[in-house]
Amino acid sequence: MSLYEKVDSVLVQGANVGVHAWNWTTGRTRADLGNILDAGGSAFLNLSLYNSNKTIGLVAFPFLALGSYFNIKKNNEQDELEVKAAKDGLSDIRVEVRKGHHKVFGTTYGAIAAAGGVASVSHSGLIMINLANTALALNCYVMRASYLPPRKNCLVRGLDHLSEALSELNTVPVPVPVRVYQGEKIK
Repeated sequence: MSLYEKVDSVLVQGANVGVHAWNWTTGRTRADLGNILDAGGSAFLNLSLYNSNKTIGLVAFPFLALGSYFNIKKNNEQDELEVKAAKDGLSDIRVEVRKGHHKVFGTTYGAIAAAGGVASVSHSGLIMINLANTALALNCYVMRASYLPPRKNCLVRGLDHLSEALSELNTVPVPVPVRVYQGEKIK
């Protein structure tokens, strides 16, 4: 296994942990998290372009917004296809191809963010571009993580457990007559 594959494997494991924590806390799916990261990354990228050159920022806005819109649609479609295939015990080739694209783009965005992180020490304007690339890289790794179905968020589950516990405290045991067996007769 090459160094790249080892690093990539660790990043995907980290994404799995993050998606699990997201799902446990909010009850939402990895696509929801990926969509937030994608929209945030596109917004940061557009803001950084606008701050550096207002004309470029205004021209880039519809393209970045449209790209984010289609990527969000693809993220949701990927989850739907994966759930559908998993019900049949299969793997959908479209999902695997999309995960391959996420692998390439996640690595690319991550490398740009890492290189930009070094450069942003002397150029404060690069910080927003780094945030954008980091969010977009995280989106790619999140969408490669394992799928977890939606569920109730942790607060609702906690309140459910609390109400169950309180209802158990409020119940009064009802005495039940017990018949005693004595030899051959039951009294």
